[in-house]
Amino acid sequence: MNINNIIINLRKFIPFFIIFSLIIMTGEIHAQSGKTDHFPYKELSDNSVSLLYQDTITLLSSMDFDLPVKMRPGTDISAITIGFYYPHEYLEITGLELADSTTGFYSNISDSSFILSWSDILPIVISENDTILVIKMKTLDLSGLVGTIKLELYESTEFADQNANIIEGVELEIPEIAYFKPDTIDTITGYYVHVYPNPFDDYATVYFGLKEESRVSISVYNPEGMMITDFGENAYPEGDHQERIYGSDLAKGVYFLKFEIRNSEKSSKELFKIMSIR
Repeated sequence: MNINNIIINLRKFIPFFIIFSLIIMTGEIHAQSGKTDHFPYKELSDNSVSLLYQDTITLLSSMDFDLPVKMRPGTDISAITIGFYYPHEYLEITGLELADSTTGFYSNISDSSFILSWSDILPIVISENDTILVIKMKTLDLSGLVGTIKLELYESTEFADQNANIIEGVELEIPEIAYFKPDTIDTITGYYVHVYPNPFDDYATVYFGLKEESRVSISVYNPEGMMITDFGENAYPEGDHQERIYGSDLAKGVYFLKFEIRNSEKSSKELFKIMSIR
């Protein structure tokens, strides 16, 4: 192996060893109620990363969802240390996904926090406002939630370029999390249905609840009456449910969402005017 290859390999792994050593020094991550005083090297943070809260996602209890972490400015990244604190009484982390389906990262997930580290000589290329990380989560019982949940940034979150230089001025953006309290199922119709948010950008969620097992059809039409999206007719059990209409499937404009229900007692349909602003 020539000296150039040795240098390249060292450049590839040195950032990772630095990050990994810091993680080992901290031991297992512990955080309670969002407090951040459990990290012995908290003072190492140079405030190169700030966190902004944009938009609010409204969720039911016991619901799987993805929480995107967007980044700006656009840049090439060869080393990452990133983490968040979250309230374990309301949320559970089920997985983490880096941009570009990047693998080979190390992560440590505890009851109330997580940290992820990754390093490679081949950088992740991030454009302005791209999603750098997707936190796969599940809501627990949100019925006691007052206000919204704001995940807090781990103090030593930072990004480095191919020369192991810290990237300054990074801004991360995540949504806040709110509780969607299901409507009471109408005793006459045997169901409820609600579309939120409306107007919508990334997606609108069709929330609906059923008094008994029913067959439900959800479809979206443009103003000319042409069907754009069709979920088909599917059987749903008694209880609360949801389906998403994605803005990426629709051009900016006004549409009509048709909700149809059929069960042993009756059939019914409702029409909603929705607006994509993507």
